[in-house]
Amino acid sequence: MKLTLLTPEKKIVMSQEVEEVLVPGHNGELDILPGHAPLMTLLSTGILRWKLKGSIEFHKIVVSWGYCEVNPEGVIVLAETSVLPEEVQVEAFKSEIKTLETKLGVEDLNNEQWNESQRRLSELKSSLEMGFQK
Repeated sequence: MKLTLLTPEKKIVMSQEVEEVLVPGHNGELDILPGHAPLMTLLSTGILRWKLKGSIEFHKIVVSWGYCEVNPEGVIVLAETSVLPEEVQVEAFKSEIKTLETKLGVEDLNNEQWNESQRRLSELKSSLEMGFQK
């Protein structure tokens, strides 16, 4: 099965042969193996992992909101944003988390501001988690 992973800014994976894909779906993590039933789901912010054909290690990336389609040819993931492990800046991300948590606790935000702040907070926390995983 093939994996394609895109954001508006990056082509991260283009039709690579994979054995397994773990997707942070809207209703929980999906484990997609060859022969999986076709589906379309929303993504939640979290860590997406995939194992290349013949490999034993998972590659990983943090993705935010988007879509995942499983079809007979493979998996297509369209994410709003992504963070690769090498892009994790621990101290800067921790500082931004602290700022966002303060903002969410004391500022009067409209729905759009609240949702964007929550999404970014989740992305930062997932990125730190990914950076510390082996």
